[in-house]
Amino acid sequence: MTNEIEYEFHDAMITIYHQKVDECHYYHTDFLQTVARLGGLNAAKQLLATDQFSTGLSELAELCRLDLSMEVLILKKEWSKLFTDEEITTAKQRLNRYGYDYD
Repeated sequence: MTNEIEYEFHDAMITIYHQKVDECHYYHTDFLQTVARLGGLNAAKQLLATDQFSTGLSELAELCRLDLSMEVLILKKEWSKLFTDEEITTAKQRLNRYGYDYD
């Protein structure tokens, strides 16, 4: 991480993890370990780059808490300059699979 917005995004990724734990009792330790190892931004980019089905996203959908997903976080205006158009499209497509209204 090299600049302030990247630090803030990293903190936001950690925050959504703790919200999942506190509000949903959902422990996705692989997510937390990836964020800790790569940093929030690089973890998000790596997770977006895979076509692999996200069990974390489907579990949040079952809990009706997609608002706590990395994909929703990425779509927030304050983070948009950190991601490419392709990465933003990927996040939207994943949420669309679950009928999540992110606008």
